[in-house]
Amino acid sequence: MRELLLLSLFISCSVPKLADLGDKRCDADHPCIAGYTCQSGLCKVPTGMPCTEDQTRPCGTDVGECSRGTQRCVEGVFGACEGEVGPATEVCDGKDNDCNNTTDDNLAAAPACEKQDGICMNSVKSCVDGGYVATCGAAQYGVDFEATETRCDDKDNDCDGMTDEGVGGGACPSMGICTGFQRACTMGMPGVCLAPGFEATETSCDNDDNDCDGMVDEGIVSTTPCALDAGVCAGKNAACRAGNIEVVCTAASYGPNYEVNETTCDGMDNDCDGIVDRYRDAGFVRIGSCELNQGVCANASRACIAGNGEAPCTAASYGPTFEANEYTCDGLDNDCDGRADVSKEATLLMTTNASSNHIRLASTLSGGSAAVYVDERRGAQRVFFRRYDAALRPLGNEQELSDPTVTDAVRPEIARVGSDFAVTWQETLPGPTMRIVLIRISEAGVIGFNVVVQSAAAFKGPQVAASATGPQNIGVLWINADLSLNGAVYDGTGAVVTSPRRLVAGADAGGDLIFFGDIVRRPNTGDFLVGWAAQSGGVFHVRFQAF
Repeated sequence: MRELLLLSLFISCSVPKLADLGDKRCDADHPCIAGYTCQSGLCKVPTGMPCTEDQTRPCGTDVGECSRGTQRCVEGVFGACEGEVGPATEVCDGKDNDCNNTTDDNLAAAPACEKQDGICMNSVKSCVDGGYVATCGAAQYGVDFEATETRCDDKDNDCDGMTDEGVGGGACPSMGICTGFQRACTMGMPGVCLAPGFEATETSCDNDDNDCDGMVDEGIVSTTPCALDAGVCAGKNAACRAGNIEVVCTAASYGPNYEVNETTCDGMDNDCDGIVDRYRDAGFVRIGSCELNQGVCANASRACIAGNGEAPCTAASYGPTFEANEYTCDGLDNDCDGRADVSKEATLLMTTNASSNHIRLASTLSGGSAAVYVDERRGAQRVFFRRYDAALRPLGNEQELSDPTVTDAVRPEIARVGSDFAVTWQETLPGPTMRIVLIRISEAGVIGFNVVVQSAAAFKGPQVAASATGPQNIGVLWINADLSLNGAVYDGTGAVVTSPRRLVAGADAGGDLIFFGDIVRRPNTGDFLVGWAAQSGGVFHVRFQAF
């Protein structure tokens, strides 16, 4: 019985809480009960627990429509926030319902605007002063919105379901029929001009500038062929002129090279008669005066041949009675030398204020001849080259060989080298300094090489020799200022075979007094034979030497 009573008392009794007993002092000899620690001499909840029993603190926020509540400490832990008014979904009422310190923002279900096409798509009404606007405008639709469409930008700016309707693309060019009109707006860009009668490519023959490029009826042709169909008129159809298709074709149809009466020397059949550079009577178109102006050549003009006035003039220019070498007994001055029925030699050069000298000749493979000669031009002597046919008629124009900057060029010599020619001469440089020049030139006048044979002072010469067959070496001979005889040999390309050197000492060096020399090529040995005339001891000699 006694044990049952004790068990009953043990079950009904409990250890009192520290709060029920008040603050209890503690030290090393008097520790706190389990669950508490001694802090500053008093038994306290251990450090690190959220709170002490029945402790309170504010909770929540009081921003906007929210208000704070209170949390209590129960057994060391703060409980739920009591009495708090928390954030709500934001509505358009002029209040900060979601307590983010901003009024009427983040509205989740704003009503749609009236317009939903074009740039207005997905637009919603704005909340202003606690209520939604009654009607949307640019503030809701955006910067591209226009109540009435005016922009050509490929957008539906007025949100009516149509893009760029009634909008122009800017002014047309201020030319032709486009002046004062606007362009179409095409895909947001300026398009074609909307002027009545506008044509991107002119097709109407109406005396208007339909494509507005500043030209009227340009390039318009019909399918009606023109009457003339030769020369520059070939394949041409009647063109538009002054607003009408030509009935009789003119230069408007035939083109700028057409001439009713051919007068232009251009290598074309300008009057479309089937004959180039000829009048309709088949006579030559003529330009400039001819070289000869006597006899049958009087007042003759150069005939146009292959687009140029022929030079020199021939029977085509002088007429059918002209003869380069007079042979017809007809009472006429056929060769235009001022004498009727009297022949003349072939004319090498005809200039009014020049004198010629030092001429040398060589035959050509074609049976004609080539000449090198000196002529005074521009106050100095120059070396020229010209070819002649078998009838002694000049072929082409003369060609100046010497350097135009030298003081004088004299004593030219010429020799055959294969089908070409070797030409040498003596020229004076400013200073003065004399030198010998050697060139190779073809029958057509193409220079193969040009070399200075000797740069020291030359006194007399030069002479040149070569061969028309076999090895094409070229030998050159000249007398130097010290009266010595000198020579050199070059191959057909101008390369040195035998360098320039003294062959015979002159009087200044104790040798003979040399007057002149000559050189030929010996075909059997391939070398050159040099000969010269000299005086020694009052006696004249002719001497030879292989070289």
